[in-house]
Amino acid sequence: WIAGFSGVLILVGLGGGYLELKTPGFGIGGIICLSAFALFFFGNYMAGNMAGYELAALFVIGIALIGVEIFVIPGFGVAGITGLVLLVGAVVFSMFDGVTWQTYQWGGSEEVSFADALRKPAMNLAIGIFGSLFLVFLMMKFLPKVSFIDKTMLPSSLGRGNGDDQEVEAGALFGRTGIAVTDLRPNGKAEVDGKLLEVLADGFFLEKGDPVRVISDDGMGVTVNKVEE
Repeated sequence: WIAGFSGVLILVGLGGGYLELKTPGFGIGGIICLSAFALFFFGNYMAGNMAGYELAALFVIGIALIGVEIFVIPGFGVAGITGLVLLVGAVVFSMFDGVTWQTYQWGGSEEVSFADALRKPAMNLAIGIFGSLFLVFLMMKFLPKVSFIDKTMLPSSLGRGNGDDQEVEAGALFGRTGIAVTDLRPNGKAEVDGKLLEVLADGFFLEKGDPVRVISDDGMGVTVNKVEE
């Protein structure tokens, strides 16, 4: 019966992954993400679908390649695209009915077309993706107001001088410029409007001293890119 909630588990897993990216270290977001996808693969395996160790391994490799693309290699290239393909492929085929797949291997089926067999996995994937986008929107809007979550999230402003925290209203820094005070790979610190901020570089790693502009300030974090001189 767990496989019947595949779309919801994908939704929860992606939402947990987003929350993990917004919190330092490994925390509640990572636990939610791993638990949701572990249940996803286990449930589909028990339901007789194609989920198994091989597809779970491809899923993990896909995540690792995307992580390499984000944290090691600047931009979004071969590693990121390959990881995304492996991740999506592993998720979709894990929901594919095992008996139907064996039927195709033995010469196809006149009763069920490949497109028909793929319809349910594709629908669950769509539910997970679009549902997670809505969930991310809700987290961006409401989570910074929850004290327990707010304490675990990367601060958008760090204390300076006497050590007192400087509060910055969400959106107030959008479009402002400053300078990177550490390397951004992609996380680091930048000074914007006289405030020392924990920021995330968009797309490419930046070096200490690079001029930056705030392109996103959603209350859960500040994203910057390099100002071309």
